[in-house]
Amino acid sequence: MYAFVRFFEDDMCYALPVSTVEDFRPLHRTDFDNQKVYLVHRTEENGSSAGQPSEAQILALADTVEEFEDSIMQKKMKIPKMSITNSGNSIENNFGDERMPLRHKKALSQDHGRPLSNSSKSLAAVVARLERNAASSCMEGEEDLDEDRLGEEGEDADDEDEDMEAEHQPHQPHHHPPQPQQLLEVETDCVSAAVVPRVLYEELVLSYRQQEEEMRRLQQELERTRRQLVQQAKKLKEYGSLLTEVKELRDFNRRLQDVLLMRLGS
Repeated sequence: MYAFVRFFEDDMCYALPVSTVEDFRPLHRTDFDNQKVYLVHRTEENGSSAGQPSEAQILALADTVEEFEDSIMQKKMKIPKMSITNSGNSIENNFGDERMPLRHKKALSQDHGRPLSNSSKSLAAVVARLERNAASSCMEGEEDLDEDRLGEEGEDADDEDEDMEAEHQPHQPHHHPPQPQQLLEVETDCVSAAVVPRVLYEELVLSYRQQEEEMRRLQQELERTRRQLVQQAKKLKEYGSLLTEVKELRDFNRRLQDVLLMRLGS
């Protein structure tokens, strides 16, 4: 049976027979403690120092060296990165690479996305308000036109009634015709009453066109913002895939290095 060990003094991994480990007689592959410090005799090829045993950590047990190679290449066995402090027994294990840059990037994209979503909501609210104002303006303009039409029809009906009364009462004395000045004042009042609704209608139409133009401009800004967000999302996705590929290449390189070191040691 072989033991895959890592020596603390030089942080090197080797596949050695279990007989090189002092006071260690395993019966199964799980008969070891990866948190325990073992004394292992290193050969001259593995960098022995005057025949003294060295402190090491047992990472795995196997019947053959090829099993270690297969486990490393298939990611079945994780090899932690270790750092040696002043005391040889103090070990820090770090399984896997840190992904803080990727998480930080995602957090930044989310933070940048919040103002954009808020601005989109505010723009949508402005557009809705403009549509309501335009609709109310159109309704007011139509109501004014209906009132003018009804007023004109009422005046025509009054004129017809007066003509009918004049025909039925031919023997009544005729009144004196109004003076020219009075006729001018009456005509001026009628013209003013007819012009005011038309002016209001034109103002409402102008306001509606301005609001419609503003709504069109806001829609263009929304579309431009949406395209920018889509482009940013594509870039973030490409960046994430690149980071994943780099991570896989690093893991593969580390496994190859471990296999090479193990072969050199054995």
